[in-house]
Amino acid sequence: MEKKAEISYLVFTITTLICVALAFFIGVNVPQDNCQEIKQVLYFESLEIEIADQVTDIYDYYSLASNSYDYSDYTNVIFYCEKSRSLSTSYSQKLRTIKAEYPSEPIEILRIRKQMIETEIEYLFALYQSCEYLESASRAYSNYDYQMGDVNIEGQNEQITIHDSKVEEYYNLEARYQRLKREMIE
Repeated sequence: MEKKAEISYLVFTITTLICVALAFFIGVNVPQDNCQEIKQVLYFESLEIEIADQVTDIYDYYSLASNSYDYSDYTNVIFYCEKSRSLSTSYSQKLRTIKAEYPSEPIEILRIRKQMIETEIEYLFALYQSCEYLESASRAYSNYDYQMGDVNIEGQNEQITIHDSKVEEYYNLEARYQRLKREMIE
């Protein structure tokens, strides 16, 4: 997801610069408000891009925990879940800090971007809870408490379903956001 965001940011920046340059050379007057809005969008995107690589680590540790679970390596499940949850907490807090910088009455494109951040925090929380359930299941199974382990796996599956639903919501918001971005520079 981070490479896609970087490419999107780069394409948007280059396109914006080309449009502004063409407008200048052709003599078209680019409204000052539009330039300010573009600058705002680029500013908030850049804040997110600065921290985007942390998402990969969150999911990598979650995958390692899942793989360890498949091999009944409960010690590593617990270790990787703790790492994933710790990174998720830190990253989500950084997203909240970025969200707090948004204007109180943002333009439509920034309102959608803010919703994207909120949705990302929600799906990361579902992943966080999934990790907690997986970790609890591993502790139960390593103590031969299969009933409690099974209950926790059910909880994990519920959280993954919520996660997947929120990811879908995020991508729908992103599609609207990208459309508005294209419209800004047309």
